[in-house]
Amino acid sequence: MIKALTFEQIHEEGTYDEIIDAMNHPKAKILKVSRKVDLEYARDYINAARENGISFNTVHSNSYKGPIGLIVASDEAVEVNEIMVETREKRLKKQGLSQSLIDAVGETICDDCFQLIEEKAPEEALNYKRLGLIDKLMGKKCESCEK
Repeated sequence: MIKALTFEQIHEEGTYDEIIDAMNHPKAKILKVSRKVDLEYARDYINAARENGISFNTVHSNSYKGPIGLIVASDEAVEVNEIMVETREKRLKKQGLSQSLIDAVGETICDDCFQLIEEKAPEEALNYKRLGLIDKLMGKKCESCEK
């Protein structure tokens, strides 16, 4: 196993860059997703696997009761320091982002909040949308600043 996500992490808005990076590992061969996961939540990971030439399948085992819902794996031994991906919330808090900005993942945010994301966690920028001129004219507000 190279990297893994819990069911909870799969169901969060956005994607975990660590999983995408794991698919670029030279020994990465397969993306496995539990059949308990609604594949709509795993769609971005499945698409990334296809783009990276990584095979994909779903797995089901009545005997497995753990929290892992998705893994990137190899068909040979791989030495990896940390298999479980740290939660987005925990990682972004360590990087000094506010809870309201962390909670706004997948939402539209103002230029100041977007710049903060780009400075402190640039890998997360793809998980946010920048408030555009039309949004502003329509009265849309920053999801982070409004909280």
